[in-house]
Amino acid sequence: MNHSPYQTPIRDQDVSNSNLSNPDPPTILPFAQLGLRLLGVMLVVDGMGALLGGSVQWMLQIVEYSNAGYSTAIDPHSAGWVAGGIPYLVTGLYLITGGDTLLRVVFLPSRQQQAEMRAATEQIAPTDPK
Repeated sequence: MNHSPYQTPIRDQDVSNSNLSNPDPPTILPFAQLGLRLLGVMLVVDGMGALLGGSVQWMLQIVEYSNAGYSTAIDPHSAGWVAGGIPYLVTGLYLITGGDTLLRVVFLPSRQQQAEMRAATEQIAPTDPK
């Protein structure tokens, strides 16, 4: 073949034998990661609000009960509000700091699927006859 400086490099090689295959298909993993982290932030804010709001209401109810002459008792509504905020807070912290396990299980293909996809792309990809 003539290696003239005026020829483009694409003419020196066959287009069908170029190895421009995409090894990793596009994935929605970064968007899912962002979504789960934002969901985690929302749950942390909701959990902190429930803990703070329930605690403040609990203290106010204790003061009102004692002013009315009752012995101090646990207000069930406030206690439930505080207790209900704990799972929100814990779940939100998990999603912010360590939700990658959930992402790998849900949004990434399994190792067997990855091996099958690689085998399929190797069978489809033309081999170099040289």
